[in-house]
Amino acid sequence: MSASLPINRRYLALAVGVLLVAAAMRLIGAAGAPFWSDEAWNLWVIQTDFPTIITRLAANHHPPAYFLTLEAWRSIAGESKIALSFVAIAAGMLTCALVIRLGREGIGVFGALAAGLIFATFEQTVYYGQSIRHYSFLLLGAALTLWLFVRLLRRPTWPRAAAYGLAVAFTAYSLYIGAVLIAVQALIGLVVWRRSPRDLLKLAGAYGLALVVFTPWLVIGISGALSKIQRGAITGYINSIPSTPDGVLSMLDIVLGGQSALGVGLILVLIGLGWRIGRVRALFAAQFLVAFGLM
Repeated sequence: MSASLPINRRYLALAVGVLLVAAAMRLIGAAGAPFWSDEAWNLWVIQTDFPTIITRLAANHHPPAYFLTLEAWRSIAGESKIALSFVAIAAGMLTCALVIRLGREGIGVFGALAAGLIFATFEQTVYYGQSIRHYSFLLLGAALTLWLFVRLLRRPTWPRAAAYGLAVAFTAYSLYIGAVLIAVQALIGLVVWRRSPRDLLKLAGAYGLALVVFTPWLVIGISGALSKIQRGAITGYINSIPSTPDGVLSMLDIVLGGQSALGVGLILVLIGLGWRIGRVRALFAAQFLVAFGLM
């Protein structure tokens, strides 16, 4: 690459290169891997009519965004392993692009490319980027809400608030654990972010819109999930974690990569830094850390 190439074109070329690496990592081996039990269950869920899909999901503990997307894609592309995996592959590619964009806005060009390359090649993100499972939608929702959240903090407008609210709803419709990231964003936005009441109203309006959009599934699906938790029914799966206080602590340890004290400490330090200096970049850093923790 020529040294005289303008930085914006050089950045774009390198970003495309990172996305090509991400595509290669997710496509290699995706067609040859056999279906495993959870993937087969997902396929069983969608091989029926729409009302039955909703009934099956409501009786379980999964929101419907990924499953309905998978069913729509299956009707076009068929049921081969690579065809069904493409939904997760596409979500992973979009997430990688958002990670690069987020990094450029918060930590600079080189940090953005490094973050994108990590996401493109990290074992867990590649694994979930190939699986016929809904975790790829969770990662996409995490990156999308983070990006739109930062944009809203920088210039609060009603269109940006609406876009962020829809992204929050998408995350909620993808996987319930996304509520952890949304809760951190709400804490930062409503408590740490020092803006006028009018700007805070825009953020509150975004969460109100998300609640309205998510309400149909609250009515249909949450009761089934709560019933399973109350019965302890989400403890009978392979590698499952009991829905007990010790189980919650165990899950938190997994989310924080086995470094609970360090992870929570870093999050609190970065949130405290944002409180002290009132800069969006510091708040961005806290959010970026939480997002990667969820990954």
